[in-house]
Amino acid sequence: MRIENFLCGALMSLCAMSFAAGDGELAVKPMLLPADCSTSRPATATIDRIVIHFSSDAKKNPDNPFDPEQNSRVMAEYKVSAHYMIDRDGTVYQLVPEANCAKHLGKDSSLLFDKVTSGVLGDRSVGIELLAVGSEKDMVPGIMTAEEYGAFKEKHPGFIGYTDAQYSSLDKLIAQISSRHPDIKRDRAHIVGHSDCAPDKRNEPGELFDWSRLGLAKYAPLQRERGYRGVNMNSYNIFWRNMRFEQIWKRLTELGPTSRTVVMLGDSITEGFPEKDIDGYTIVNEGINSDSIDHPTLPIGIIRRLDLIKLAHPEHIFFLIGINDICDNETPDDLEPQFIETYDALKTTFPNVKIHITPIFPVAKQYKHRNPVIDEMNVRIRRLAEERGFDIMDLTPLLKDSEGNMKEELTLDGVHVNNDTYKLWISAVSDKLKASEK
Repeated sequence: MRIENFLCGALMSLCAMSFAAGDGELAVKPMLLPADCSTSRPATATIDRIVIHFSSDAKKNPDNPFDPEQNSRVMAEYKVSAHYMIDRDGTVYQLVPEANCAKHLGKDSSLLFDKVTSGVLGDRSVGIELLAVGSEKDMVPGIMTAEEYGAFKEKHPGFIGYTDAQYSSLDKLIAQISSRHPDIKRDRAHIVGHSDCAPDKRNEPGELFDWSRLGLAKYAPLQRERGYRGVNMNSYNIFWRNMRFEQIWKRLTELGPTSRTVVMLGDSITEGFPEKDIDGYTIVNEGINSDSIDHPTLPIGIIRRLDLIKLAHPEHIFFLIGINDICDNETPDDLEPQFIETYDALKTTFPNVKIHITPIFPVAKQYKHRNPVIDEMNVRIRRLAEERGFDIMDLTPLLKDSEGNMKEELTLDGVHVNNDTYKLWISAVSDKLKASEK
């Protein structure tokens, strides 16, 4: 969980509880947060996931960033929460009863926040917050500036990373929670980090977290044990990617035998595109949150779900991808071979389909350090598209302000776009479809 300055906490209670948890007893101190920091968990929900986060008050209180009471006040102020918080000395605080849903995914984690808290991961999970400060990659620029982090690390090198006591308590706490919820298996499909759920927005518990201390692998598996209806599942995150796959499959089964289809292909920005008919064409939205052009170590990426596109039998494919890769600090040199591979696969797989490439949207001022990379990558995207005979549908001139950033009136959070942008996008798609009929 991450808020610009942030961290966790709760209202105080002095009594302690002990629970049998694996080897030895684990003391858990109640520190319950106000009621508006959580919601009721549906009676039908099955708890089958644990999500691990980190937080601290390092930006505002660099000399005392791990005070549980202060972190609890920040959490209460922002009306966010986790079920448990683990202090540097291994003390475990319960912030929210497991019978409730903690607000540990954050409204800024993705456009799928409402879906997550209303029926997917939020209903099914227990959140654990570790008081810690991550690496520079984990902290900059989302929480601290590079200068702030450098000064903090120089003055308090021992505050960086996690403690032995935290790993010990976390191991016992996981065992304790799992004993109450047997659907939580001791593997990386069920015990995950926030970054496994929202890799485009979060890097928690971060690169300094040692999963082997819990007897677990570093990376979560991003695939089911089997395929689904003959389609490779490697592209789908085990949480909302599977949910999105089910939604897309349902949409495909609803298509009539004479439907003229248009596939909107991409990530969460595309996922928000309205699935309404345009000029007699049926829109099939195959945007999937947090997807990327490819990934060097994880089995995700557009190229791994071409079979799903085939099922739509599209006449047109409109393709926008890349912001998650750039937010993962990949460079244009890293990305160009991945775009080449994906574009070539699309051209080979869909030789008679009109493919429209949309360059990556700019981001707003608060993330402006990303825009030079986006601009450079877009130069390459246009060139690669032209070399393959793809059409280019460039919306960036409509989205940029005078400084080259996303116009504030067109974005929800600086990255994702609002309804005004989707109206512009729909109009551009309509123009392309009409032009193809001439």
